Amino acid sequence: MGYETLIVEKVGAVVTVTLNRPQARNALDLVMRRELVGALDDIESDASARVVVLTGAGGHFCAGGDVKSMQPGSAAADGRERVVALNRLVMRLVEFPRPVIAMVDGFAVGAGCNLALCCDMIVASDRARFGEVFARIGLVPDGGGS
Repeated sequence: MGYETLIVEKVGAVVTVTLNRPQARNALDLVMRRELVGALDDIESDASARVVVLTGAGGHFCAGGDVKSMQPGSAAADGRERVVALNRLVMRLVEFPRPVIAMVDGFAVGAGCNLALCCDMIVASDRARFGEVFARIGLVPDGGGS
């Protein structure tokens, strides 16, 4: 399956899923949230896939939710859709039946930090920076961060 926001590569039994929105520091928009759930579904259906590595392109893991898509004055239903999509992704990762390893380089903040925390193991570079920064932009932690 082709993805707009992900690169999925399989070498042997290892599937590497790369968040691929480097221009936005791999911020989670609705498309990426849906594609990640779909990619995990595809990987689970492949009996030869034994482990998943989750990483980010462009020197950062994930800068959290895509704040640019959170427009002031948007309908409450839009916010609900973002939270529901994130919760679906979080639960899919937490309950995934195979090991998932987060390879973190650069920023893993907000929902990006929580995404890493959902994985079974985190391997962090010396450049990795983790943070729960929701309060800085007037939000309550979601995605398991609280």
